[in-house]
Amino acid sequence: LGDVYKRQNEDIDRIEKEAKLAREGKINLVEKMIASLAPSIHGWKMEKLGLLLALFSGEDQKLPDGTTQRHRIHVAMAGDPSVAKSHLLEFLDQIAPRSNLRSGEGVSGPGLTAAVVKDEGGDWILEAGVLVLADKGYALIDELDKMNPEDRNRFHRAMEQGDIRISKAGINATLNARACVIAAANPKYGKWNRMKTLYEQLDLPPTILSRFDLIFIMLDEPDEEKDEKIFSTIASRWRKDKDYLSPPYDTDFLRKYIVYAKKKIKFVELTKEAEDYLRKFYLSMRKRAMDEETPTLPITPRQAQALIRLAEAHAR
Repeated sequence: LGDVYKRQNEDIDRIEKEAKLAREGKINLVEKMIASLAPSIHGWKMEKLGLLLALFSGEDQKLPDGTTQRHRIHVAMAGDPSVAKSHLLEFLDQIAPRSNLRSGEGVSGPGLTAAVVKDEGGDWILEAGVLVLADKGYALIDELDKMNPEDRNRFHRAMEQGDIRISKAGINATLNARACVIAAANPKYGKWNRMKTLYEQLDLPPTILSRFDLIFIMLDEPDEEKDEKIFSTIASRWRKDKDYLSPPYDTDFLRKYIVYAKKKIKFVELTKEAEDYLRKFYLSMRKRAMDEETPTLPITPRQAQALIRLAEAHAR
């Protein structure tokens, strides 16, 4: 136990030191974390930042009126095949404190939420699905577009309220499903078409898309400079170069940093200055959406809540 406590104290000292250097402006903590997230994947810095914010998001809170205020951040990655969406999910599964990675193609509605099944003795019992198993963690779902449309509807309540209600075979239960949903999806016709809207591209209903705080469109477009860097990254990984194997933070430290930050900082105050800044940004988003002839996504009060959640995670 002595060695365990020693290593734990060493980890905490290192975390506090990195945070102190960041506050003093001596290091760019965000850039170092982005470089440490899936280092074998070149580019996608904004997408990696969004995934980091989901990892640092807070826990839901009960309001005085009995309703739930969601602090979990949901992220969707959509776009062309072979742009590393699945690889990013696999890496998150390694560093997320508590995660459950599944493919949408092989997950039914009960497999997502919970199923009522008979045990060996013939009694009806509850069997937890992905969202329940990932309670207070991360539900990572690849190929969300492959899921049966009826099964996807079970997402709605879990994503917003953080629970699942079951009423079947004489069993009435409410199960916690307070998971951050991070999903990947491919376009309907195999390749992203810039001339079509988001809704036309994805086989996902607006009721689900509106619950994602961040939606990233990842396109595979020819770019000689970018393609050369991607090939060099792949070659470095193939050769097992030391530079490739030594990102700023290894996966173990990155996981510990996330866990420590979430335990250390339970509450993030929304200051008046931050509120004013976010309000102006939200209003500008609304105005741009209204000015567009064919808006990609409607900007609703859900996006206002998403902005606050993202700011909170960034502060943490």
